[in-house]
Amino acid sequence: MEESAKPAELVLPLGIFPGRTDDKGRLKLPVDIERWLAANGDKETGYFATSFDERIARIYPISEWKKTEKLLQESGEDAVAGEDLWFTAMDLGGMCSIDAQGRIVLPPTLRRTLGLENVPCHLEWTKGFVNIFNDEVYEERKQRSRENREAKLAAFKRKGL
Repeated sequence: MEESAKPAELVLPLGIFPGRTDDKGRLKLPVDIERWLAANGDKETGYFATSFDERIARIYPISEWKKTEKLLQESGEDAVAGEDLWFTAMDLGGMCSIDAQGRIVLPPTLRRTLGLENVPCHLEWTKGFVNIFNDEVYEERKQRSRENREAKLAAFKRKGL
């Protein structure tokens, strides 16, 4: 008896991927990120796109967003901070879906606030969601990663890197 074929394991989209929003706010997703979102999302409920810092956008599969939502709403001693972060996320965020061409339309307030209209951008998968950086934030992150690189590398070599 022949063993049934196992589905191919989904590889995490590692790396920083180039992207671009068009004049209608549609972000063409890199194939690896589109596949990851599709595998971890739900076509019925879609995705939630938002920001907490008005600098970096995030796209969450709804299952991951519910975890974040719970963290913010059940924040105990940090209740005021949780409420403020929740407010920002709701103010900038919105539901979205992936179209047949692999594009996702970011909420208008989010893309205007973060300068993500008709511009190149950079996407990064991390911790169950996708970060989106405009060029300015991306260059800031690159510069920060270069600062004290030798000390950073030495510290993590001691930890087994």
